[in-house]
Amino acid sequence: MTRESFREHDHKHPYVLKYIGCGHGRLYSEPCVDCEIVGLHEQHRDAARTIARVRDRLRELGAPMPGFTSGGRRAGVAAAQQCAAAIRAGAKEPSDG
Repeated sequence: MTRESFREHDHKHPYVLKYIGCGHGRLYSEPCVDCEIVGLHEQHRDAARTIARVRDRLRELGAPMPGFTSGGRRAGVAAAQQCAAAIRAGAKEPSDG
């Protein structure tokens, strides 16, 4: 499926000035792919900001991240910190058995 390149919004388009259409030359009663693309870009940007804000807040609270069920990197960091603390305390490294 080929599509012509994205058209810029024209604020001086007659449809815009008459409040009957968008600046891409489409009436509001007609679907405008370019307007939909702009809307989806805005929605994506807002979603990315929301995800970052929620992720940062979860980190502040020390809660596990959704979707990370095995512990992953955080479990490895915690184990390394425990080993380092044990070594500083003069104990041997914890053994597996």
